[in-house]
Amino acid sequence: MISTLPRTARASVLLGTVTVLLVVLTPPVADAVVTPRVRWSEAKAVVGAKVTATVAAGSRPHGSRLVLQRRNLDGWRTVDPVARRTDRGFVLRLPTDQIGRFSFRVAARRAGEIRSVSTHRDVRVRPAYDPAGRRSDHRFLGDRRFRWDSCQPVRWAFNPAHAPRRALRLVRDTIRLAGQATGLTFDFVGRTARTPTLASHHRRFDIVVGWRTPRSFAYFRQHPGRVGIGGASWRSGFEEADGTRVRKARSGRLILNARYIGDLGRGYGRGYTWGDVLLHEFGHVLGLGHAGTRQQHMFPQMTKRRAHWGAGDLAGLRRLGSGRGCLERTHVRKHGRSTSALSAP
Repeated sequence: MISTLPRTARASVLLGTVTVLLVVLTPPVADAVVTPRVRWSEAKAVVGAKVTATVAAGSRPHGSRLVLQRRNLDGWRTVDPVARRTDRGFVLRLPTDQIGRFSFRVAARRAGEIRSVSTHRDVRVRPAYDPAGRRSDHRFLGDRRFRWDSCQPVRWAFNPAHAPRRALRLVRDTIRLAGQATGLTFDFVGRTARTPTLASHHRRFDIVVGWRTPRSFAYFRQHPGRVGIGGASWRSGFEEADGTRVRKARSGRLILNARYIGDLGRGYGRGYTWGDVLLHEFGHVLGLGHAGTRQQHMFPQMTKRRAHWGAGDLAGLRRLGSGRGCLERTHVRKHGRSTSALSAP
């Protein structure tokens, strides 16, 4: 005989076997933000000296890449993208090839985004000599400041015709000193047979440097006391990150008077030298006008002092350099050129 339970009893037994599982969902714990702890080796340095930023190993955010950045007018720009791992931590190298005071920081990047940054540090890079005069003693060439776009390399070429011996080496040294003062990148594209003129413009390069004789260059015939002339063409319709309107340099020329080859020495030492002339005229190519006192190298007449940028020269060149950031186009209105010359003693 098969006994059966009442229907109500069977229902209660079935219900008793049912187990209810409750799953509680909790949000993931967010990664804690870790700030790089940095030890800066120097706050003041001579141009070209080794200066480092060392990040403590335990202060790098997990999975991130450390980079060194420098603040420009248009924002922070990476200047060392690779941190070297050492026993002391992660080491980054500060660029000290430009003269001036700069702000640096270390940023931790992951998946293309900045996770965290260190506190910034101001570092002053100075020349190996004491610049003379006042910082305010500088002017710009023309009625409005023009400058080269620091986000593009400036290409230059050399015409060897009528040049003195080892002239190319002297020009290279001059451009190296100009790079230290501005932070601009100058690329040598080679020798050229194209003659530099007051209105020269070439597609292969931005600046041409060369010597010319008074016979072939009317300007030197008309102004026999001029040892050199420099300047650049420009195009208006550009502005900097803070809205300041500037002109963009587009073609430069530096022309030296071959008549004085036997009268001027080489190098940058005391006396009348071609180094003196080249440094002065390249200041015009970069956008500097004449200074008001003999303490500045941009004074319009040669002196027997060593060829060094003065305090005013350096202050003016910094306003024409890489710290001002990239140029942004607004609208093109007109073209023009500005040049200036240096007088013989």
